[in-house]
Order: sequence, then C-alpha cells, then structure tokens
Amino acid sequence: DYRVRIPFTVGFMDNARNEITMWNEICAKAIEMFGLPGDKYTCRFTTEAIEFWFRDDKDAMLFELCCG
Repeated sequence: DYRVRIPFTVGFMDNARNEITMWNEICAKAIEMFGLPGDKYTCRFTTEAIEFWFRDDKDAMLFELCCG
C-alpha cells in the first residue's frame, strides 16, 4: 500500500471554519476521483493527520499532487 499523509493544522478559532471546509474538500476530492473507500484506497485517522492508503502507486501520486 502507498500512503498519502495530510497533517491536521493547528489553527486559531477564526481558522476553524476554514480547516473544516478544507477537510470536506479533500475528502470529497478523494471520493470524486476514486470512489468510496474500500476498493482503491482506505482512510486512517491519527492524532496528527489523516492517512489515505492507496493500493496503486499511481493513484497515490495523483492524489498527492491534487490534495497533498
């Protein structure tokens, strides 16, 4: 599997809405490009980041270029 790790940012209260919007867009982009998690990729949350694990290295590279 090939990991694309996108760290959470630590922002101020004014930035909270922007961070939520950013995460909605990243997750929507993953679904738009590769479908729901399961076949081409899976997601794992850590305390520091969200990790997208791809089965194909080309899919991982494409996603990292678009969202990483």
